[in-house]
Amino acid sequence: MAECKYYASLSKPLRDNRINRSRIDAPRGFATFCWCEHPKHSPIDKFEATKTLGGGHRLKCEGQLGKCEISDKYDDIF
Repeated sequence: MAECKYYASLSKPLRDNRINRSRIDAPRGFATFCWCEHPKHSPIDKFEATKTLGGGHRLKCEGQLGKCEISDKYDDIF
């Protein structure tokens, strides 16, 4: 569970472009995208996380305040 109030995430199903009809109902995987909703100092915003390749894995804190990338740099975080 995330502790940070600015941490947000979204899970999306992966698109299945297979042509083989026997695999149409096969379960697809899910991708999880994480971003920071801080209004001033967000290192990864929602657009970057969900629309760029690998963007969903660029936020290193995973919602834990101890791993926050911006808390050391700015005083007006929380």
